[in-house]
Amino acid sequence: PPTIVVDVPVTATPNPNVTQPPTYPSPPPYPSPQTPAGEAASTPEPGEGTEPEETQVPTAPPGLSIHVVEPGESPATIADLYGIPVEDVLCQNNLEEGDFIYPGDVLYIPLEGCLRTTETPEDTNTPAPTDTYTPMPTVTIPPTTENPRVEITEVLYPGDITREEVVITNLGGLINLEGWMLYDTQGNTYTFPDFQLFPESSVRVATGVGEDTPILLHWGLSVPVWGEPGDQAILADPEGNPHSVYLIGE
Repeated sequence: PPTIVVDVPVTATPNPNVTQPPTYPSPPPYPSPQTPAGEAASTPEPGEGTEPEETQVPTAPPGLSIHVVEPGESPATIADLYGIPVEDVLCQNNLEEGDFIYPGDVLYIPLEGCLRTTETPEDTNTPAPTDTYTPMPTVTIPPTTENPRVEITEVLYPGDITREEVVITNLGGLINLEGWMLYDTQGNTYTFPDFQLFPESSVRVATGVGEDTPILLHWGLSVPVWGEPGDQAILADPEGNPHSVYLIGE
């Protein structure tokens, strides 16, 4: 008997035991931000809106050239380009060293030196005559006097290294205490640095460590000096001549 061939379409049936991924409707198309909804986007004509604005270059005055600043340029590089001092470029364009310039700026280039002139307004007011003052010569006070009157007037908080101080007062004229000595009977000696002591003024010498000031000097010790009852504080000049003796506990 003859063979009959019949085309039977085969449709894939999803397996009921397999979870199929969900399907979502496609979102509606949104209009372009540049195109209002409901209006067709217009295609710009060639050359329309695509050309950057050109810098308007003014006409150069006589003796000057025009330069439009390019990216990366500075007054110094522009001056080198024209072979002129950078000071001329700054002067001509009213710039100062360190000022910024930007691409597109227009600079005037002085080819024969800066042409700007600073006009000083004339003063029409005639100043009134003034009296001529002749200063008197300065009188130099000697650093020491022939008979210095420097005395130990007080010993504060003896035995307390944090507060122990000797007060020295100048009862005479200006004196430089450099080389003077403050010492006790145990051999502890403080030598004064270059220090001016003015008349009727005092200076304190602290036994401990600290930073010297115009009214307070520091011995730099870690233990007190004036803690022994009956000890003496002695002030002597650089030659070793005692000028004041102060008895501790007086």
